[in-house]
Amino acid sequence: MDVTARKQAEDALRQSEHLLQESQIVANLGSYLLDIASGLWTSSEVLDTIFGIEKAYQRSVSGWVALIHPEDRQAVSDYFMHEVIENGASFDRTYRIIRQNDGALRWVHGLGRLEFDAESRPVVMYGTIQDITGRKQAEQRAFELALERERIALLSAFVQNASHEFRTPLTIMQTNLYLLERLTDPLKRQQKRAQIEQQIVGITGWWTCWPR
Repeated sequence: MDVTARKQAEDALRQSEHLLQESQIVANLGSYLLDIASGLWTSSEVLDTIFGIEKAYQRSVSGWVALIHPEDRQAVSDYFMHEVIENGASFDRTYRIIRQNDGALRWVHGLGRLEFDAESRPVVMYGTIQDITGRKQAEQRAFELALERERIALLSAFVQNASHEFRTPLTIMQTNLYLLERLTDPLKRQQKRAQIEQQIVGITGWWTCWPR
């Protein structure tokens, strides 16, 4: 290969690497290569940013597990060891991490594909890890909005039902109050007052029993 051809090949390689780097930054997507025998992995700059790790960070399986959120750690670790390493399945898992440099909670989606030797033993795993925190936050906001809409719908139905249910007893109560004001016999006034109080108890009891 002459000097010109080699220079063109080198330029093409640099351009390809730059394009890959920019694509990973835009997608917030990092890549890694795990050596199964040693348990050590190498990572792209974008993955280092996602994890919040420096060059000196221990890039081992235990180092990766240490980054996983404590509530997800055991399940993800078991999945990796049993489903992926022992059974040879591809890695495909969404989980939370605690970013090393600032302690921020982040959501990531990890993908990985094993390569095997001639005896079907896993040798390396190539993969990507994407920060999907923004997507998860949007999903949470959408879920909360849906709940709020459901509450509003239930409240609207309650108000409509309450208006319908209260209309008749309130009309009767108003009539009884009108009559009570005009009764002069003490016994009849006492009976009418007891009747009104019973109606009030009935309405307030209905309100108290309404599911909220």
